[in-house]
Amino acid sequence: MSLAITDGTWVRLRYRIRDAQGELLDEADRELTYLHGEEDALLPAVAHRLVGQQAGSKLSFQLEPEDA
Repeated sequence: MSLAITDGTWVRLRYRIRDAQGELLDEADRELTYLHGEEDALLPAVAHRLVGQQAGSKLSFQLEPEDA
């Protein structure tokens, strides 16, 4: 059983960033590792969406320009 992401959880993730037309803008070459809940580790809108996710989860979401 894996733990859900909460403050104080070490997280490893890969990401892809696409524009509104679906064009790939950026993709992680390797895993990003960070301590969840640390200020400035991720954009707040991204960190908020990761809370409660389990290991191996795949997540897709759209950010508004003011959140990016």
